[in-house]
Amino acid sequence: MKDIYVADVGKFENQAVIAFFAVRSKQLRNRKDGGQYMAVTLADRTGQIESRMWENFAEAAPGFETGDVVKVRAEVCRFNDRLQLNLEKLRRANADEFELADYVPQTSKNVDELWSSLIRSVDSFTDPWLQRLVRSFLD
Repeated sequence: MKDIYVADVGKFENQAVIAFFAVRSKQLRNRKDGGQYMAVTLADRTGQIESRMWENFAEAAPGFETGDVVKVRAEVCRFNDRLQLNLEKLRRANADEFELADYVPQTSKNVDELWSSLIRSVDSFTDPWLQRLVRSFLD
């Protein structure tokens, strides 16, 4: 289980953290001074956070892709009133370092109850053709 989720990052403002996140997007962008930086959107089951790597990104960028889980060392900061991670180090995580369930959105509700509610709703359709269509998707 993860130690730090996106939802917890605010507790570490102005501090360095080491954590695992899934990569939602990765882009090289131009700086105002003509240089470049890497913008990375990181996520887990609790949400996503924008991240920037200002130095050493050329070495880190080829080592991971969108969809990978990565281990980061970063400072939690605030930019335009939003939390952001300033990445110092980043590498693709090994499969034995994380559990995939930590990166997939989950509900706190009972899934069986949600499913039963959906079936009851479909059963209440008055149009038999629409009911049959929706059931074909659910089946």
